[in-house]
Parts: sequence; structure tokens; C-alpha cells
Amino acid sequence: MKWSGAVVAVTGASRGIGAEVARQAAARGARVGLLARNADELAALAAELPTESLVVPVDVTKPKDLVAALRQVRDELGPIDVLVNNAGIGAYGPFVEGGADQLAQLWPINVAAVANAMAEVLPDMQTRGSGVIVNMTSIAGRIGAPGEAAYCASKFAVIGLSETIRAEVADSGVKICLINPGPVATAFGEARGHPYDRSFPKPVSATHVAKRTIRSIERGTPEIYIPRWLRPSLIVKNLAPPLFDRGVRPEARRMLKKWKETHQEPR
Repeated sequence: MKWSGAVVAVTGASRGIGAEVARQAAARGARVGLLARNADELAALAAELPTESLVVPVDVTKPKDLVAALRQVRDELGPIDVLVNNAGIGAYGPFVEGGADQLAQLWPINVAAVANAMAEVLPDMQTRGSGVIVNMTSIAGRIGAPGEAAYCASKFAVIGLSETIRAEVADSGVKICLINPGPVATAFGEARGHPYDRSFPKPVSATHVAKRTIRSIERGTPEIYIPRWLRPSLIVKNLAPPLFDRGVRPEARRMLKKWKETHQEPR
């Protein structure tokens, strides 16, 4: 991966991990297409970057608008070498308390937008015989987390989509990278209406996630976990499901108890 002059398109670029990926890619010489809804935040970020950038305000849940935004990046900056599907939202609460409705809200941005963006850039990447697509998923896309049924379902879907497409494009030179962070120190929790409140694991910085993401792009790494020690939990889940289930039940009980305490009707 040669960064100098490369074109990188980042969704959800206005803040958090997306903004950090844009900064670190630009610092290496890439030209960056910044996609998100907030034009002012994108403009402020673009003003920081040392290389050419393009601000493209867009609601990625609108397929035609997303395709038009990616084509604008291609037309003004050049063919897209790296697509970072970072835009996403969360939800929290017991599934029986509206989880199905939450999934309907999450699906257009967490899943459909990823699929639509991939469908737009893949044909050109395959024709050129190169390109990297990064899908920002989560450890919640590999392991179900109590209180996050809708979010987990959306991230599981993206991982399944990515693994299938990776196999289909394996001979074309295109790489599909999955980034699976645990909790990250951003405003993600507040945005979903429930700040991260667990004592363990400790959130990592968006800068660290971006650094690992940049390294994965350079190496074409199929999948990473941040921090790395999260991966063994997936191994336990797959090799010893009953043991894993017993381990996660206390967290489910804690979540349900706290939910009832904070959402019970006043007497």
C-alpha cells in the first residue's frame, strides 16, 4: 500500500474513529474524501489535513445520495483506493424493550450503507486489480453483548457480508479488512443513549484504533481485534459454548437489574 497520492474515502468522518483515520491517512500523503452528515465538522477537519481533501456532506442511509457522494470523490480526487466504512450508530436495552424496532433503525446505516458503498466501489477496484475496503465492525459482531441485541445483529451481518465478499474477490487483488474494537473512548455511548458503564474492559482511544486500522490497510490484514486480547474470548465461545454462556450470564443479570432500576415507572 502506497499512501502518497492514494485516494481514501471515509464514511462517518466527522468525528471519532473516522476523523482519526482521515488524519492519519492524510499524514501519510493520502488524499481524503470526507463523508458524513455534518458539513461544518467535516470542513473543520478538512482544514486540518495536510493533503488535498474533499468534503461531501451525505446521509449514507439514502442509497442514491451515498452512491453520488462516492462518485464525487472519484471524479474530483481520483479512483478510490481505500474505502473505510466507519459510519454507524448504536442502541441499548433488553431486546423485549423494543429491540426489534432498534434493529430496524440501525439496519440502514450499520448494514445497508456498508453494502451499498461496497457495491459502488468494488467493480472499479476489481478492474484495476487493487484496492482495500475496511469495514469498522466490533467485538459485538463476534460475541453477543447483553443489552445490545440490535447492535450485535447489525455487526454480525456486516461480518458475514464481508467474509463472503472477501472470498468472492480473493483472486482480484482487492482486500477486505474487518476492524473489531471493544469499547472506544468516543461519544458513541452517549449517542446511543447509554454511556459505557462497565469497569472492564477499559475503553481504548480512537487514535489507537485508527493507528491499527492504518496498519491493517497497509498489510491487507483480513481481521483484527482491538485490543488484541479480545480474540481469545471468541476462541472460548467457539470451542466451549456452555462455558462462554455461563460467563456472560452475570453481565446479562447486571444489565437487566440496572435497566429495571432506571426505567421503572414512578410510584
